[in-house]
Amino acid sequence: MAAAFRFSPLNIGDNTMSDKKCCWKSCAISTLVTFVVLWGLEFLVHGLILANDYKEVAQLYRPQADMCHYMPYMILSFFIMAVAAVWVYDQGKKADKPFLIQGVRFGLAMACLTAVPSAFLYYCLQPIGCALALKQIALGIPEMVILGIVIAKLREKAGAVTTN
Repeated sequence: MAAAFRFSPLNIGDNTMSDKKCCWKSCAISTLVTFVVLWGLEFLVHGLILANDYKEVAQLYRPQADMCHYMPYMILSFFIMAVAAVWVYDQGKKADKPFLIQGVRFGLAMACLTAVPSAFLYYCLQPIGCALALKQIALGIPEMVILGIVIAKLREKAGAVTTN
């Protein structure tokens, strides 16, 4: 059975040029919004909520002055994650399920792929302390769920994976 889906630039199954332009535009907007929301959530969690916890282990991280030099890499990583998240979401989207349920499901999956293992890895590799790792997990899960819901809402009108 062949799978038909609408995502993106990688989908060559659209029949008309206007469908392709609409798909590109929809994907670009979804990716841009996802990028901004991801950056905002990361700033909220790591830049504000956990800021005092990070100060206690500041010796483990780059000095603040050096961080500005590496900001383009952080921006690139958030952009790559946004592109990948929108694409992966579209691959598993189901037409018969409400966006909220799909967004929560996708967000939980994203948390299992990103926030949870990252916190455990940092805990193993750096002496950040169990409390900080648990806070990263406790905040990372809802962060990814929110991101999943945002992506699901953005992609609600996009075509879903169907099988023939």
